[in-house]
Amino acid sequence: EDAGRFALFTAVYAAIGTTAAVVVRSTPIALGALLLWFGPIENVVGAGHGWAERWFPGLVMRSLMNPDAPAALSTGTVLWTSALFLAVCATITLVAVSRRDVTS
Repeated sequence: EDAGRFALFTAVYAAIGTTAAVVVRSTPIALGALLLWFGPIENVVGAGHGWAERWFPGLVMRSLMNPDAPAALSTGTVLWTSALFLAVCATITLVAVSRRDVTS
């Protein structure tokens, strides 16, 4: 079970990182923006807000990796939200890549 949780954790963060890199097209800027988001912004905004704990990816992944925490989301909620994140990331990445002209 722990290996499955870690695999999903890695897949969601990889999908979010890949999507940001494809959209921004600059690795340092994408990395900086994601570190800023997953670090202070998400934790400050998410503190005490139930909606943020259900929809911010870092907080959802925290519930995935620590399911026994008092404020952790249920495993079902985490799985559905993670599937939604993966679907959105795949869609954005496919649209962004398909609109680019690879011949120039």
